[in-house]
Amino acid sequence: MLSPIDTLIDVCENSPVWGGKTKFSISTNLVYPLTDKKIDFFQKYMDDMGSSYDFLRFENKMQQELWEQNSRILNELVPMTLFVTLDRKMVNTDPRIVIEYAISLGYRYILFERITNDGHAKSNPDIKPNNHEQDFWLHRMYEETVKNEYYKQIGNVFLNELAEAWIYGVHTGNRCRNCEQNLLTINADGTIAGCPNTAPVDNWGHIDQAVEELFQSRGRKEAILCETNRDPRCYECDAFDVCNGDCYKLEWQGNKCQAPQMIWQSLKQDDSHIKKLLM
Repeated sequence: MLSPIDTLIDVCENSPVWGGKTKFSISTNLVYPLTDKKIDFFQKYMDDMGSSYDFLRFENKMQQELWEQNSRILNELVPMTLFVTLDRKMVNTDPRIVIEYAISLGYRYILFERITNDGHAKSNPDIKPNNHEQDFWLHRMYEETVKNEYYKQIGNVFLNELAEAWIYGVHTGNRCRNCEQNLLTINADGTIAGCPNTAPVDNWGHIDQAVEELFQSRGRKEAILCETNRDPRCYECDAFDVCNGDCYKLEWQGNKCQAPQMIWQSLKQDDSHIKKLLM
């Protein structure tokens, strides 16, 4: 959204079409005035949109109020997802507050994102919860979602991924373990990487390169190798078949991984609600 709207329209109008339709999505902070031209662009070209939320997101109350206003407007027009960052302050907040806040703004979906040890998290380690705190919070979020039937009001992408793995043995999102193989993330400076979360600091190509050279680059091969490998302890875990080792960018702390182990354990005891979490 730093680009002029006319440029974005040109991209949407002239992109090649594969399989009948090229889908477009934008993730934006929504902290800017919504002009009629921007609203028309979102409504006409975006198949879905997203915006992020955490307790460090806004510089002042006025900025947050603008974001809330814009969220309500666009949620009436385009399917939108709220990306919630699980920083230390977030995991000390009642998950009901967060989910109900997203519902009050009209968000169609909510996704809880765990922090990898890159970028700001690397230089500000105090913002990142430990694996036990995070696991406990995610389990509480799962219990509150089932208890209050939040799935009837908002789709929970995080829990949907767990449900798909549990029911169908399908690994999507963070559990697919093929982001480095199947995704290309183009940074603003033209550099290219796989994982979108760490692309700005961990890239291995550039848009000026030939496709063959790009796909055969040493950096890409090394990233795929890292992604494919699992910690040996994963194979000893009774949730490995549904967890699939989770995201390879998430680090172990001692003997504790960053996977939602408590949710997996609860499902092994009672999975009667699991189908309700499918979106």
